[in-house]
Amino acid sequence: SHHLQPLVDSEDATLRGASLDLLACLCGLAVELRTEPLPPDSPSGGAAVDDDAASAAFASSLDLLLVHCVVRLEDTWGPVAAAANRCLQQLVTAAMHPSEGEAVAAAAALEAAELLQRREQEHMEFEQFVFPFVALAHRPEDPSLAVRRLEICRGYLAAGTPPPMPPSPGSGGAGPDEAAVAAAAEAAGAARRRM
Repeated sequence: SHHLQPLVDSEDATLRGASLDLLACLCGLAVELRTEPLPPDSPSGGAAVDDDAASAAFASSLDLLLVHCVVRLEDTWGPVAAAANRCLQQLVTAAMHPSEGEAVAAAAALEAAELLQRREQEHMEFEQFVFPFVALAHRPEDPSLAVRRLEICRGYLAAGTPPPMPPSPGSGGAGPDEAAVAAAAEAAGAARRRM
């Protein structure tokens, strides 16, 4: 999440929208790969890639990016809010998708997806939507996740802007550079053209 969060919360509205669309595409790809794994002889398949570790890291990032996407539903620029809605629809499926046999998680994921759809169709107020949605996304077995999500919310509420993320290793503490911003926008555009 520390790579995508600065892009999702960028001051540039176009970059925010493109980043949310890219995240939606990544979530869709994660769900697709979960249902149709790559063959072992493919360049990304086989023993060289630790799929379980990568999936767990991606899911962990989504658990936190969910808060940023919910906040972006109220973005002042309409296209960003629409991108956040599209992203949340994919993110709910990817992050809340249960393992086989977890009927409760499956029901929560389905209900969250339906709530997102109702929000859009009925033009539901943010306050009417956010509390039931967060309750569905809550994981009682992971209190540390709830604490991290609340810290993100507190950062938004306290400053009216996203909380600073710790610098990633090797970044020297700087935010996303222009090359990273351009790459994210280009990847989002390419992914969108393929869909």
